[in-house]
Amino acid sequence: IFLDDCVSSFIQIRGSVPLFWEQPGLQVGSHRVRMSRGFEANAPAFDRHFRTLKRLYGNQVVVNLLGGKEGENMLSKAFQSHLKASEHVSDVLMVNFDYHQMVKGGKADKLHSVLKPKVQQFLLASGFFYSD
Repeated sequence: IFLDDCVSSFIQIRGSVPLFWEQPGLQVGSHRVRMSRGFEANAPAFDRHFRTLKRLYGNQVVVNLLGGKEGENMLSKAFQSHLKASEHVSDVLMVNFDYHQMVKGGKADKLHSVLKPKVQQFLLASGFFYSD
C-alpha cells in the first residue's frame, strides 16, 4: 500500500482447500464435489501445506468462505476435520464465514460485525511492514 512516500504491507493468501478433491464437469451452478482421496491419503499433504505456509509467512488464520450448500458444505467439513486432526489445530485458527449468505444483497456490514471480531485478536498479534 503506497500513500505519498510511505509503504505498508500485509500478506493475505487466497487459495483452494488443501485436500485432494474435484468438481467434475463445467456445468455452471453445479456444486457437486468429490473427494478424490481418503482422509489418510489427504493428511500428509494437508500437514505439509500448513507447515510450508507457517515457515514462509508465520502464524496463520484461515477464513473459510465455503457455504452450506451441497458440495461446498462437504468440502468445508472435510477441511475442518483435517485441521482438527492435524498438528496445526493448536496454532491455526479457522473462522467459518459463509460469504454468500452473510453478504447477501451486497450488504457488507456483517464483514465488520461478524467476521472482524473473530479475527481481530489474530490481526492485532500479527505484524505488518511499514516504511517511511
